Amino acid sequence: GPVTSTLLRPQWRTVFLECERTRKEPGCHYVLLPCLAAEATVAQLELDHAADAQVFVDGREVLRIERFRGSAGRRHYAGLELPLGRHDVLVKLTHAGYSRFAVRWLTPDGWPHPAISWLDPAAELPK
Repeated sequence: GPVTSTLLRPQWRTVFLECERTRKEPGCHYVLLPCLAAEATVAQLELDHAADAQVFVDGREVLRIERFRGSAGRRHYAGLELPLGRHDVLVKLTHAGYSRFAVRWLTPDGWPHPAISWLDPAAELPK
């Protein structure tokens, strides 16, 4: 269904999204979030979401949250090495009552990553 996105707290480089539910039965949303690494870097991708989710970076699964397996907490992290350039973050979210989520890049010690920024999904940049 349609997705409404809002970039809040740009100093934290966080994307907050709320997915509009168009159907009453459970299902999922896919959200593509392009970003740009200004240099080759090591980073953590943080996902804040209260339901099941999968996260892919450049086509590779980096995070899977399955609540029935006992995953605890709302925040989950994936450590990655990113080369210089554009990267695509694909987030698959369930929306059985949990449609809000936030995602951001952090340094290995947990601060907002200064070398990675989110791009407009319509931006035309080479891969």
